Amino acid sequence: MKKVLFITILAAAFVLNIYSAQAREYLPLNNTQEFSMISTDLYTLDLEGNGKSEIYAVAYGPTSYINVYDENGSVLYNTWIKGNARNSGCTPLGEDVVKVYIDDLNENKELDLFVGTQVRGEKININPLSYYERELVRPEIHQTLLRWRYTEFDGIVTDMSSAALDNTHVKDLLVGSTSGILYVFGVASGGTGKDTSNITQDESPGWARKRNLYTYNTPQIKGKYSLDGSVYSVSAADVDGDGRDEILAGTYNSVYLIDGGVKWSYPVGKKVISVASGGPKGKNVGVAAITEDTVYDIGLNGKLKWQANLGKVSDVLALDIDNDSQGEILAATGNKIIAYSDNGTVKWEYTVDDDIRLMRKLTENKILVGALKKVYILETDNSYAKNQTAYRYYDTADDYYVDGDCLNAIAPLQEARRIFQEIDNTQGLLDCDVILMMCKNHTDKKQLADAYYQTALQDFNDKNFVDARAYAVKAEDIYDEVGYKYGVIWLCDPLIQKIDKGIYDQKMAQSDQDYNNAYYYYTQDDLTNSTLYVQRAKAGYLELNKSQTIVGLVNLQTALAKKIKDCDKLKIEIGKKQKKIAADGFYDMGDKSYQTGEYRDAILSLNQAIAIYQELGLGNETAKAESMRKSSESFIQADDYYTVAQDAYKKGDYGNATFYANQSANIYGDLQDPARLGECQQLMDETDKRVKEGEFQQLANMIEIIGGLLIVLLIVAAVMLRIRKK
Repeated sequence: MKKVLFITILAAAFVLNIYSAQAREYLPLNNTQEFSMISTDLYTLDLEGNGKSEIYAVAYGPTSYINVYDENGSVLYNTWIKGNARNSGCTPLGEDVVKVYIDDLNENKELDLFVGTQVRGEKININPLSYYERELVRPEIHQTLLRWRYTEFDGIVTDMSSAALDNTHVKDLLVGSTSGILYVFGVASGGTGKDTSNITQDESPGWARKRNLYTYNTPQIKGKYSLDGSVYSVSAADVDGDGRDEILAGTYNSVYLIDGGVKWSYPVGKKVISVASGGPKGKNVGVAAITEDTVYDIGLNGKLKWQANLGKVSDVLALDIDNDSQGEILAATGNKIIAYSDNGTVKWEYTVDDDIRLMRKLTENKILVGALKKVYILETDNSYAKNQTAYRYYDTADDYYVDGDCLNAIAPLQEARRIFQEIDNTQGLLDCDVILMMCKNHTDKKQLADAYYQTALQDFNDKNFVDARAYAVKAEDIYDEVGYKYGVIWLCDPLIQKIDKGIYDQKMAQSDQDYNNAYYYYTQDDLTNSTLYVQRAKAGYLELNKSQTIVGLVNLQTALAKKIKDCDKLKIEIGKKQKKIAADGFYDMGDKSYQTGEYRDAILSLNQAIAIYQELGLGNETAKAESMRKSSESFIQADDYYTVAQDAYKKGDYGNATFYANQSANIYGDLQDPARLGECQQLMDETDKRVKEGEFQQLANMIEIIGGLLIVLLIVAAVMLRIRKK
């Protein structure tokens, strides 16, 4: 009998460890938003300065482009990156986009695009850096203008960033290259000033704005630093807190800190793929760097503080993300984010559903995480930081208690207890109370246990099972310590079993309700809430599936497996609907661009819509989008023919002018565009007129020549007659 009781107590203790860990879980981060987005690069920028950052997803390919989203994952607009990319490696001449950087360096609320490319062809081998500005020319109509193009770039652009390197806080552009040179371009000072005389007036009442037109020339190169090999990563931060940014760079071999010159370099012997620093707000963090398998923390003196080999690392950040006044280094490995403290120990880990490619800082307490198929927005959970702080006070008090110094243990215990109470951490409260109790007379222990047991009963009757279990287990611990076996065996053990059954039933009911909510929101097209609730439901079912056999309940694995499968099916349907909404958004943008004559942007949007429609098997929508794309392509072709015809007309090549104008007219006729058809007809009429004028002039010249010949013949005949008479 004693052996059975002992095994029962061990099983209860095992379950206690599971549920006490689950009772109050304070994660360092909250997943506030996630949405499907695939891209090569991600940037964040509060372009309007309204505290709301936009997300810029860059895709590289034959046609490189940028999709712009808000923090809810809704598409705001997109724009293609100018330049003629090669369709294949066999094309003799073409320009490939290799890197794009996005910012608003001149702070005029117009998007700045910096594009590194490769131009390859016969006798051509250059790697230009181009600066474009996406400018508003009238309400809702933008155009992307080339500000400057630097063709003397040494090597191929590898990475770009921006930095305020002096006290003016004006940002400069940092560019790394494969030749081992790090450039500093003075973008804001690259032109000769603004021309505000050109005012564009829209037909909308009361709208007028001065266009910020710059007369740019060759950009100012403010600095060039020769490093020990290809520069693969560039970043900037005010590392030493002097109000100016320092440059961080990673090469194929070393990590650099540059402040007016190379301050120090630290060799790692591997390709450094990312560098970061939290600056003064990332306390105790110097310069964080990663290779493809290792994380490094290098102090401000250029000496290694610690390193950690993870086997695989994709990105690194340095900041105080969990808001505990201690800087962390965040390393992304697989689908996990690992936070390291100042001494290199792991503070916490956080996982997402997909392998992480990169991380970007949104705010001091919010980061953007780009994975293979999704993007996550993770935000600080303040309760986590408070819980950590409370346990630091508790550990201090516990050290005093272990040393027999109860007097000095009281103050930190009271502070820990205050914080635990604020964040509703019952387990922490009880831990504090135990030490407080141990610092009193031993005879008070049983009375405290009795009070805990009564509180556990009351919480159980009120269906507050989590707190009921914490009080019941703590009462059992005290009863066992003082040798009151009746309280352990006949009071606490049976109550804990009932509480476990209540917790299980409560979690099952909550998971079922979460699934019902998810399905309801799905039917209402509220996909954000639908995703949130289906994730909660699945997490609840998975937790129950792990715990249901332990607590001695009926085996419900088959039923739970079906519920988990239902959650997965609903997530798939949510994903399909999200894609359909995204495709409709791209189609609407394509239609808008088509109506305003921006046919290239229309094709960009329509291509993305068609890809999603085809993936979803939506034939009607695909055909509709393909029809508009075909019309857009026809307009572009007709415009190109008309341009060629105009050029031929100006050069006097009236045959080609007529041919291409006729080609353009045929297409405009098919497109039923009378205005542009009229322009083509007018050009053909002008060409015909010039041809007839030329023919008339040729006839006149011929008549003049024939007349001259007749006169000559008459003279010759007269001379011959005179000769014969003689």
